[in-house]
Amino acid sequence: MAVVAVALGATVAGTAVVGAQSDGPVLSVGDAAIDAGETAEVAVALDTAPNGVSGFAVNVSVADPSVATVTNVSLGESFDSVGESTAIASDGSGAALSAADLGENVQPGASDVTLGTVTVQGEADGETAIEATVNSMDNDNGNDTDPTVESGSVTVGEGQMSTETTEPPTPTSGSGPGFNQVVALFALVSGSLIAKRAA
Repeated sequence: MAVVAVALGATVAGTAVVGAQSDGPVLSVGDAAIDAGETAEVAVALDTAPNGVSGFAVNVSVADPSVATVTNVSLGESFDSVGESTAIASDGSGAALSAADLGENVQPGASDVTLGTVTVQGEADGETAIEATVNSMDNDNGNDTDPTVESGSVTVGEGQMSTETTEPPTPTSGSGPGFNQVVALFALVSGSLIAKRAA
């Protein structure tokens, strides 16, 4: 299995904009180069957290599942096992990640915060984007964090960018509930965490 480094950059949240600049946090998805049948781990990371991170809910999707699919997903080590959840779409087109920092591991000013890792598998020669959508992210003050998002790419074999796109997935399998339940869980745990810190 190949382990892929994160490539940092900037885009408008949920929509790739090559070359965009941002003064705020940037959420990036790594790149992978594999052959058909091989897998690679791709990190989903926040370059900086000026006010910490109390919790998040993020969707990751592969634009063309005929080129590559998501086979596994895990949360970053900074996030607690209590209140975390992941789910993978039944067709492998994407995954949902949700967690809360109950242990207050991600302090204000933290950098290179790995939210999670997705494992992608090559299905057929080609190249496809792998995108992230931030559904919710709160800082330690209980305020929304709205990072810009940089998409990654998966190149399989000789590559050649696919023109196909898919709608953001609704994950239905994995170590936790489906995506709608993941978002609800995030809101519940994040609210409890903020109340705890304010006490």
